[in-house]
Amino acid sequence: MSVSAPGITDWLPDPESYRQWQARCEAPVIEHWERQYRGRRFDEGWPLISVIVPTFNTPVGILEELLDSLSRQFYPRWEACITDDASTAPEVAETIEAWCERDFRFRLQRRSRNGGIAAASNDALARARGDYVAFVDHDDRLAPHALLMVAARIRHRGRPGLLYSDSDELSPEGARCNPFFKPDWNYELFLSQNYLNHLCVFRRDLVGKVGGLRPQFDRSQDYDLALRVVEEVDPTEIVHLPHILYHWRTLPSSAARSRLGDAVRKAREAVREHLRRTGRRAGVEPAPGALLYNRVRWQPADAPSASVAALVYGTGRGAVGRTVKWLERDSFVAQGVVCDGDEPQVPAAEINHRIQSMDAAVVLLMHAGLTPLEPLLPVQIAAAALRDDVGIVAPKLVSARHCRGPLLLGEVADSERRWARSAFAGADVASKGCFGRLVLQQQASAASAACLVLRSDAFRRCGGFSSGLSSPALLGADLALKLADCGLRVIWDPDTILVADEALFAALDDPPRPEENAIFGERWPALPACDRFYNPNLLAGDDSYRLPARHPVFDPPA
Repeated sequence: MSVSAPGITDWLPDPESYRQWQARCEAPVIEHWERQYRGRRFDEGWPLISVIVPTFNTPVGILEELLDSLSRQFYPRWEACITDDASTAPEVAETIEAWCERDFRFRLQRRSRNGGIAAASNDALARARGDYVAFVDHDDRLAPHALLMVAARIRHRGRPGLLYSDSDELSPEGARCNPFFKPDWNYELFLSQNYLNHLCVFRRDLVGKVGGLRPQFDRSQDYDLALRVVEEVDPTEIVHLPHILYHWRTLPSSAARSRLGDAVRKAREAVREHLRRTGRRAGVEPAPGALLYNRVRWQPADAPSASVAALVYGTGRGAVGRTVKWLERDSFVAQGVVCDGDEPQVPAAEINHRIQSMDAAVVLLMHAGLTPLEPLLPVQIAAAALRDDVGIVAPKLVSARHCRGPLLLGEVADSERRWARSAFAGADVASKGCFGRLVLQQQASAASAACLVLRSDAFRRCGGFSSGLSSPALLGADLALKLADCGLRVIWDPDTILVADEALFAALDDPPRPEENAIFGERWPALPACDRFYNPNLLAGDDSYRLPARHPVFDPPA
C-alpha cells in the first residue's frame, strides 16, 4: 500500500520547488554516478539483481516506460523476471517479447490463469537467479542510477538483508511529484505505515526462507513480506539509500487505490500477525489522525499501577502542587520538585536523587506547566515503557496553536551548531507533518526532558542526567545518547499529548546557553551532521522537512 494514500500528509513541496531540487541536487548526483562508472567492468564480486515484475493488462505505453527505464540502467548486472498474469490484452505479452528479443536480460513467463500479484511475483521469484531481488510494479519507473546505487551499497556493506530508497510519484500525465524523503530504519514507524514500500530490494535467500509472497495479502503483499523478512535480520542489515530511485505511478486503477479499504485491512492484519509471531503483546487499530495507518497499542504491563510514579518539577510552588494533585487523581504516586532558576531549566541533580530513591519501575517526569490533554493511565504508561529495548517514551507537546515533533540531533541552524532541536517546531497544532510524522508512532533520536516516561532501571544504569546541563533539549538528548550506548531506544508517542501555554511552549525550544552547548559538543564529538531519522536531502538546519537541500548527496552514507 502506498504511503501517499489520501489524507496522510499536509506537507508536500510545490511543483516548482521540486523541479528546482531535481535540477540542483539530483541531476549532479546522476551525472556523477554515470561518469564514475561509465565503461567499468563489473566482475563477479558485484551482485546480480533480479528485478521481479508481475504484469496484467498494463497499458502498452506505460509498460514501455518501465522496460525502457530498466534498459537504461547504468548498472549492467541485472535480469528482469517478468510474469504476465494471464493478460486478456495480447499486446502486453507481445510488447514484452519484443524487448526479450532485443535484450537477453528480459525474461518472460506467461500464466494460463490469473492468480493475482503475489502468485505472479512468486512465479517470477522461482526463476530468479540473482543474489538480490528488487520488486517493481508494472506501471512504474526506475531512476537510471537505481540499480547501480543498490549494487554499490551491497558490495561495500557486506550483504545487507534489505535495502530501500526514497521515492516520488508520477501523475497520470507522467510528471514527477510528491517526493517521499524517508528516515533510516525506524521499526515503530514501519509498524505504523509501510514507509519502505518502493524501491525495496531483498537478499534472495531471505525471501525464500520466509516463503515468498502470500496471496491472501494481495494489495498489501509487499508489507507482509517486508514484515516477515525484518524478523530474520538484524536492524543493522536494513539499509536506507537517501536517493529518489523509484517513481511510483498514481493511477486510479492502481491496486492500492482501487480497493483501498481492502489494502488497509490486510496491512493491519499483516502487522497483527507480525506481532504475534514475535511474541509482542499489542493490539493494532487505526491511527488517530491517520485512519488509513496503524496505531500499535501495547498491552498493559504485568507491573501494577503502583510501580508507576510521577515526578513534577518547576519554579512555581502552586503550579507544581496543582500538577501533583492532577496526577494523583489519575492514580499516580506523585512527587513535586520546586526549583530555583529560570524556566524551563531542569534541576538535574535533584531529579537524579529523587529517582534513585523511588520504588517504581517507571517514572513520568514532567514540567509543571504541562497539562495532559486526556487523563494519563499509569498501566498504559507502563505498557509502552517496559519493553526490553526501550529506555524513553516521549509524549507529544502542543500549545493551543502549535505542536512539535521529537528532537532531531546534529542539525545546523543559522551558522550556529544546534545539537538538539524539535522537528516541526511551530507547526500548526492540527498538522500531520511530513507523511504523517506528527501523528504516527516512531523511534526518535532524542526527546526533551520537559516530559519523559523513563524506565527507572535504565535511568540509573546509565547514570541519570549529566551534570553541567539544564536545558530540556540538551539534557534529554544527552540522556537519550547514553541510553543508546546501552542498546535502548527512544519512542515518540503522538497519542499521549501534553499541553503548554504559548510562552512555555516557545521557551522549550530556546537555544541553550553557550557553556551548555560547549559541554554537550565535547561530550558527543562524533554526533552526525544530520539526524538519522531526518533525511540529508532536506534543507540543512531546518526542522520543517522543506526543500531544497543545500548540497547534493552524492554517495550513500558509509
